[in-house]
Order: sequence, then structure tokens, then C-alpha cells
Amino acid sequence: MASFLFWPVLAIGQGHNERVTIVGAYQPSLKDVQKIAVNPGETNLQGEIGEQTYSNLGIRYQTQASTSPIAYTQVRDDEKKEINRNFVDAAIGSNLSPVFNFRHRSRLTDKTLLDLGLGHWSTWVNIKDRAPSDRMHNQLHTGIQYDFSNQIWQNDLTYNHDFLHYYGFKPSDFPDVRVKADSLLQTYQRLGFTSRLKSNQTGKEVLNHDIAFRYRHFADDFRNIEQSITLSAGLKKDYAWFASNSRQFVGLNAAASLFSADDSLAGWRGFYARLEPSIHFSGSFFELTAALKGHLGDDTTTFFSLHPQLHGKLFVFDDRLQLYAGFGGDKILNTLEQNTLETPYLKPGAARWWTNTTHDFKAGIRTSLIPNLDFHIGIQAQKVLNGGFIINDSLSIFKHQLTFVHDDFSEFGFIAEAGYHQGDKINALFQFGFDQYKMEKLLKPWHKPSWHSTLDLSYRHDERWRFNSQLFLIGKRYAPTAASIRVLPTAFDLNLNATYQLNPIVGFYAKAANILNNRYEIWDQYPVQGTQLFVGATLKF
Repeated sequence: MASFLFWPVLAIGQGHNERVTIVGAYQPSLKDVQKIAVNPGETNLQGEIGEQTYSNLGIRYQTQASTSPIAYTQVRDDEKKEINRNFVDAAIGSNLSPVFNFRHRSRLTDKTLLDLGLGHWSTWVNIKDRAPSDRMHNQLHTGIQYDFSNQIWQNDLTYNHDFLHYYGFKPSDFPDVRVKADSLLQTYQRLGFTSRLKSNQTGKEVLNHDIAFRYRHFADDFRNIEQSITLSAGLKKDYAWFASNSRQFVGLNAAASLFSADDSLAGWRGFYARLEPSIHFSGSFFELTAALKGHLGDDTTTFFSLHPQLHGKLFVFDDRLQLYAGFGGDKILNTLEQNTLETPYLKPGAARWWTNTTHDFKAGIRTSLIPNLDFHIGIQAQKVLNGGFIINDSLSIFKHQLTFVHDDFSEFGFIAEAGYHQGDKINALFQFGFDQYKMEKLLKPWHKPSWHSTLDLSYRHDERWRFNSQLFLIGKRYAPTAASIRVLPTAFDLNLNATYQLNPIVGFYAKAANILNNRYEIWDQYPVQGTQLFVGATLKF
């Protein structure tokens, strides 16, 4: 049943006819391997119950491209999915690690929908020879949606509070330094509000709009504060210029943002605007999209940039073979809030910076010509100006806080994927990625692996029992030290899950994470925990 949170739901990449799929929470992509948090469950309170996964207490992998990633294979699953938006989930893990999630959706009136979500997880991080630490995450989400005759008004409020201690050092290395626990404490608070009005008209020659107001507030324990206000608008109009089985539309996206950042010493103020016109053509055997991204900004300097976009797909053999290619680029602001999501043990007040991807080319082929098998091979080449790489902060040696160094680089990436499915019984997905960096100044692309691979297997025994396993392999990475370059060995992680559905309402699950007890490091001086066990139950209502 889809009510089990431990069961990653995977679906095969569909053709361009937009068939409905449900995608699993873990999907590696071509780029950066990152440690998100010491986190038993990355909770998405706005998602469906099947979207949540539990992962190793020491690490959760996420790989993402600097810009839009290559389209990835997703294992096909012929089973019908049941979406449930009302549930309570509770679990307990080793090291006294409780997990609790609540989700409720109901109609206040015929046209008004209420969403409410609560989430909590916490754990002790007690790694041999390291400073003791702990992690806590709390999340609240509430939303109200009102349906008009031809548009939807959605309002969402989300609050997150994260609590941690830096543990990336050995107290025995500093016998003369007395470190107070409070000096290792870090907290992150995130408040977000979004109000969105979106039309949902159908048919040709119809103009649809999507207008949104967003407010974000971020603060840490060292009085570093970021705030942003964004007003965005999107327009799209469909046309019927060609044959009846073709589709064309013209789009225009625009946004304006005010951004501010303050700490105990200095501040940052910025105004940013973005404009992106686009045109799209599609037919029975092709898709073609052209766009132009324009960015205007004024913070420490004034800048203007243009990034042309061109992406196309070709479908043959009844959509069972897809060829794709695309070229683009983007300019993004790396904020402290975003960086702490990637790297929670970041140095307080680490500087913000802009990254400019001037060239980003992708091409590949996906096929499902062989029954029950799907394959994907893709390449990506990009040129990035002022990219960020994680290192240990030289000014916080005994704490081993992390920070970023910047460099221009070129990157070539290759990805190969194979998916297998046998009805709703067996599903498998293998993925391998290779990345080659050419740095301008840095000796190495610090903490970036040259390759990574995953294997995800799932087996449904019957209506009650399901089993799943995930294997992660991450190649060697390099970290600079005061005297030399340190090599972080290949990371290996194996997780096993089992779920049992007692009845349509109650289910139980168990998970063993990092069962080989491999205490590898994703970042220098930050080893993950060893084997972790979780048991829990899910109640639908």
C-alpha cells in the first residue's frame, strides 16, 4: 500500500503525452553529491505520504545539477497508487531518535481546502573520538486553498526550526582548549509564506496566468538574518497554428525580488529582476522549446545577463526511443539559507555569492524498446563562473566548521541508467554518474567525487509485505588541509527496509541504515554514524 512511508514509489519515465506518474523521493542526478543533514527522514509535509523516505542517520545523499538536470530514467511500476493525505506516522530509532509526522487535509466548504502538517525528528550524534552532538528538526505547515470557477488561490505558511552542535573535531587534539557546548550550538529558523493565484482553463487560444507573492525569513543562532520578498507572474497562451495533433504555446515569466541580509557587522541589500519569454512547439514525434533568460541585479554591483535556452526532443518507435539535446545557462544567488540546507555545519555568516553558468549543454538517449527494461545514457558539458566548493574554515580549526571557496571551472558529466520492472512485484534502478572537472585556480574540485553510483531494488511479496534496499557508492574526494591534500576514501552505504500492512489503516515498518557500519566522510572531519535501526507505525484516517 502507498501508505507506507518506507516504500519508495518509483515510476518509469513516460512519453511526451504526459501520462500521470508518481516519482520516488530519492533520485540521484548528474552533479554534486551533498550531505543534507544527520537526518532520519527528510520530511515534505506538503507532499504525498508516499514521498517521504527515511535515510541513514549519518547522511542523506542528494545530487543536483547547477542548473536543470538531465531527464532521468524512473523505474516503471504498473501498480495502481493510492494517495492518502491524512495520516500519523511515528517511529523510534537507535540513539534515542524519535520521528513523528502528522498530515491532515479536509474541506472546510465545497470550495475551500485546509492543509495541516507537523513534523519532528531528533537524534544524538555520538561518534567515537568526536565531540558529542545532537540534531533536532521541527516543521509546521498550514495551507488554505480556495477554488474559483477557473482558477485556484493557494496560501501556504511553513516554519522550520533546526538545532545542532558542530562535532567535526577531536577534543583529544586540543587538550589545552576548553570548549563550551554553547559555543558549538547552531540553530536555523526558516519562515516562508506564499500566496499564489493560478488559472486552470483548458482548450486552445486560452490565456492562463500564475501570479505569486513569496516572503522568506531566515535566522541562525549568531544573528545572521536573511529576508526576501518576491513577486512573480507567468503567462501562457496556447495556439493551434498547425495540425490538430500538435501543440504550440507562448509563455512569459517575470519576477522582481528585494533581498536583505544582516549580521552583527555588516549588511547586504539587493534588488533583482528576471524576464523569460519562451515559445514551445510539439507534435506527434517532437518537442522544441526556445527561451531567453534575462537577469538584472543591483547589490554590491550592478549587473545584467542574458542566457539563451534551446531544448528539443525527438520521439520514434511509438515513443519508445527518445533523443534529446539542449543548451542553456543561468545566473543564481547562493544565499546563506540555501547553503545551510546543503551544508548544515557551515560557518556562521558565510558569504553569499553569485554563480554564472554561461554554457550548459545536455544530450542523450532514452529507450524502452526491450520489454521490462529501460535505458538512459546522457552527457552534460558546462562552463561555470564563480562556483562554490566546500572546505574547512581555517579560522575555526577546533570546531571544524565548513565554508566555501570559489573558482571558475569547466565540467563534463556522463550518466548511465538502467531500469527493470516485473509488473508490481519487482522494480530495480541502477545509476552511474561520472564527472570531470577542469579548475582555473583550485588544485582540486574540493569534496566533489569523480563518480557515484546507486542501486535501488524493491520487491512486493503480497498485499501485506514489501521490501526495499538501497546501495550508494561515492568515489574518492579531496579536501585541503594546512599541510597537504587529504583523500576521503570511497563511501559505501547499504540500507534495508521492510514494511507490513496489517490492514488498510494500520501499517508497520523497520529500517536498517548503513548496515555495514561504514563510518565514511562526506566532508572532511565529519564522519557519519554507523548502523542505525528504526521501527515505526503508520495510521491512516
